[in-house]
Amino acid sequence: KRLLRFNGYEYVTEKKSGEKTYWKCKDYWSKKCNVRIHTLNIDDSIVQQPKFDHDHPADAAKSEVRDLMNNLKDRAKTINETTNDISSAFMTGVSEEARATIPDLHHVKRNIQRARITADSAPEPLDLYFDRIPI
Repeated sequence: KRLLRFNGYEYVTEKKSGEKTYWKCKDYWSKKCNVRIHTLNIDDSIVQQPKFDHDHPADAAKSEVRDLMNNLKDRAKTINETTNDISSAFMTGVSEEARATIPDLHHVKRNIQRARITADSAPEPLDLYFDRIPI
């Protein structure tokens, strides 16, 4: 799912309609935050800013961890390093706030391995009469 970041808060897609995308606060379900933003589909420019304030503070540590995990997965797919090397490089330069919310090292290593498996997997045949087995 796409994620929009604006003023330290994260938003998820609620719906698309014509030329606009409607976003709602990522914490809508957990904290009942009703803040919404509208963007144009062409260039993702913000058309309508939030009409009222969030019911909760922005969580920069979660955003930092999300970015770190995405970078970790990209690195696992593109660079031929051991899982331990990638996970140890992952921990350098992390703020103290983000360090407190990072998943257990076992889970980080599992994410690295899953990213590699999905990058190396062959596409599934779309019908029963495919020409060749994907390699």
